[in-house]
Amino acid sequence: MKITHNPHGSWQRPSAVVDPAYQLEVDRSTEKAERQYRLAQKRLEQAQSRLCRAQAHTRMKKRVMAELVALVELRRAELEQYRQLMVSVAASAQHRGVKSFRPVPEHHGGVL
Repeated sequence: MKITHNPHGSWQRPSAVVDPAYQLEVDRSTEKAERQYRLAQKRLEQAQSRLCRAQAHTRMKKRVMAELVALVELRRAELEQYRQLMVSVAASAQHRGVKSFRPVPEHHGGVL
């Protein structure tokens, strides 16, 4: 008789109950990230409007135009960085580095 063992069977860990204090911390962190994202969007729009106004004036110096174009690109990169941070990656912390700086608390009372 052949005995097979599948350590990764159909059993799944039951979902953990989220502590209210931890949920409050997650909500605050999410609100902060959303606020930073909206601020980055606003800064990008401002930089683009300054560039459009400068392009409308034909007497603008090339150096100033180059600075404004560089500023718009910087704001786009900043916005993309916040967009990547807001992407949810299942079971991974790729978007935050190797390991999360604030890991999920471990409960030793047999809950998890």
